[in-house]
Amino acid sequence: MIANRTLIGNKCSHVIAAYAELAGVSLREAFDLFYQSNLYSEITSGISDMHCRSDGYLAEELLMEVNAKKRAAGEGTP
Repeated sequence: MIANRTLIGNKCSHVIAAYAELAGVSLREAFDLFYQSNLYSEITSGISDMHCRSDGYLAEELLMEVNAKKRAAGEGTP
């Protein structure tokens, strides 16, 4: 399914805010991490209708992705 750009934009802003609260980071850091993530690509590409999932679920997915990247880079988890 191809989602409306406005819907995607709103979804992204809600996920960023949810992630910032969940991870205890600033909105700016959450913004940067989100737009560099695979999750962002999946949402904007329409993969698995990710934009239909809840903001909280997507924030947790982003947290897992960020932690996995940090472990792979040898940084550990926050």
